[in-house]
Amino acid sequence: VNMDKLKNEREPLLLQTWQRDAYDIYTAFNKQPIDKATLIFVIVNRTKWQLRAIAECFEKKYGKKLLEFVIQEMQTAAGKMFSGSNSNLGMLFTYRIMDQPERDAAFLRDASDGMSLKSREFIELVCTRSNAELHAAMEKYQSMFGRSLPEMIKQKASYENFRNFMLKVIECNRDEDNRPLDGDTAAKYAKELQDAGRNAEPFIRILAPINHIQFESINSKYKDNKLLQDICVKFSGDFRDALTTRVQSKYDYLASRLEVALGGMTGPDGEQICRIIGSLSRIECVKL
Repeated sequence: VNMDKLKNEREPLLLQTWQRDAYDIYTAFNKQPIDKATLIFVIVNRTKWQLRAIAECFEKKYGKKLLEFVIQEMQTAAGKMFSGSNSNLGMLFTYRIMDQPERDAAFLRDASDGMSLKSREFIELVCTRSNAELHAAMEKYQSMFGRSLPEMIKQKASYENFRNFMLKVIECNRDEDNRPLDGDTAAKYAKELQDAGRNAEPFIRILAPINHIQFESINSKYKDNKLLQDICVKFSGDFRDALTTRVQSKYDYLASRLEVALGGMTGPDGEQICRIIGSLSRIECVKL
């Protein structure tokens, strides 16, 4: 196959598709009532790179940035993603259109704006992102808000073990090969954690940079395969939650968070549902 010829033949057709999507979004907002079905079909159904292409076409044709236009039309309060005026659908559209670094930087800002951290939201983001995603979010957070994430953690995370663990995680050196540890290394780590008692230092040092498959390698060498249970017995609060989040499969953890959000006593937690689903690619949603 002549790839250059195929690319030259496809590009005009793809451009027409993105131009049509841009037109559909614009006209959907000008209908009374707003044509939500079309907006959902286009904005939720497209991949991240497709949405970027649509945004380029939209700005060229209408002289407005797609994200700003959607936020304005959905009546979102300027400069504040999580305001009371923002509907769940508006949040979902916003998260889908935003590039990952900008979106995650805004999540970090929202989780750290108060007197103390919104620990659960902060743990969800920091402990589930890849090295590259987390590094990009940290850079964008500093450029957008003029704040260093490590310094913010030192200021807002009052519990020492939790603070030290999160500082270790944001070094962005997690092993992402998704291969188990060799038997000797797993046994060494298991013994060290078992002998540590309630001393947090080995748990911080060993568990921050590993993946869930490596955690299972360690657990297989741990007494009665009860490493996770021991973590929950030995530690509490934000530190325990951060440890258990970090060593789980990303999709197991997010699935449990989504289940909680869907089954709240006062009804579904729309913000949490939109934050989880809006931050994932289509392939990741399938895994979830």
